[in-house]
Amino acid sequence: MVIKQKYIDKLKQRDEDTFEYIYDLTKKGVYIIIFNIVKDHEVTRDIMQDVYLKMLDSIGSYQTKTNFYNWLLMIAKNQAIDYYRR
Repeated sequence: MVIKQKYIDKLKQRDEDTFEYIYDLTKKGVYIIIFNIVKDHEVTRDIMQDVYLKMLDSIGSYQTKTNFYNWLLMIAKNQAIDYYRR
């Protein structure tokens, strides 16, 4: 999945409509990554919130010309692993 740079730029500006668009586009993949690690639907939903907050907090460090979707999935995977380790 390719997310166009214009959407990433709008995310950096905290554009709500763009966030909703990105969320709708990516939520299924993020959910699957997290659920495969924690095996709990409620916990998965909680971690998803953390993932998208972390994405917004870290969007400034996102490197242009890399795959945004893969970057987001890596955040999801790391958040789920962090939860699992606790």
